[in-house]
Amino acid sequence: MLNNPVLVLGSKPGSIVPNINFSKVYTANGAAERGMIYKQKFSKSNLSCCVAMREFLKNHLVKEKILASKPNRVIFRTFEKDLSNLFDNSCKIENLSWKQQFDLQSKYIKFGKLSLIVGESKRDNDFLIKTKYLFNCLRKMQFWGISTGFFAIILAHSENPQSDIVVSGIGMSGGVQFYQSERSKKYNYFPRARVDRFVSRFIKDEIRNKIFSVDDDFVENTKTKKLII
Repeated sequence: MLNNPVLVLGSKPGSIVPNINFSKVYTANGAAERGMIYKQKFSKSNLSCCVAMREFLKNHLVKEKILASKPNRVIFRTFEKDLSNLFDNSCKIENLSWKQQFDLQSKYIKFGKLSLIVGESKRDNDFLIKTKYLFNCLRKMQFWGISTGFFAIILAHSENPQSDIVVSGIGMSGGVQFYQSERSKKYNYFPRARVDRFVSRFIKDEIRNKIFSVDDDFVENTKTKKLII
C-alpha cells in the first residue's frame, strides 16, 4: 500500500505510467509530454516540470514539450535569464542557482558533496577529458551532479518527505536522448548515466526506502523497490 504517493516521470520508451490518481507529478525535461497526457486523465494533478535552463534554451523539442504541457510549475536547475514571459501567469517559475541545485542533491546523498564530486569524476573514461572537465567545474564552481531525472526524484522527496515516490521512465543506462531532435542525435548521455549509477549507491535510506519504480533497470541500479502493477 503506497503512502500518499507522488509520481516522477522520465522519457524512457515503454515505461508504464500507473493508473493511479497522483496529486503531484514531477517530470524531467521532455517527459513533460507524458505529464501532459497523464493530466488529460487526472486533471486535478499538479504538474511540476524540471529542466536545466541550458537544455530548455538549446533543445527546441524539450522547450516545445514543456510549453505545451501547460505546467503548474517549472523548476530550472540553473539560471541564465528570466523566461517567465513564455509561460502562463498561473505557472510558477523557480530558478535554482548552480549552488542551490548542488546543495539540494548533497542533502540526500551519503557523504554529500564529496560523493557527487567523485561521481563527476566517473563521467568520462578518458583521463585527459576527465581532468579538463573537473578543472572547469572547479574553476567555475559549477558541479552538475546527477541527471535531471534523478534530480526530479530528489526534489519530489524534499517537497514530500512523508510520501512514497513512484518512478516511471527514468533511465540509468545512457545512450541518445529518448525523444529525437537534432541535438539528441549528437549528445551522448552515457557519461551522465555513469554519474547516476555511481551516486545511486549513496542515496540515503530515508529516500531509498520510499522509491518504487516500474522499470527493472532502475530498480537494479538503485536497489529500490519494484512497483507491481
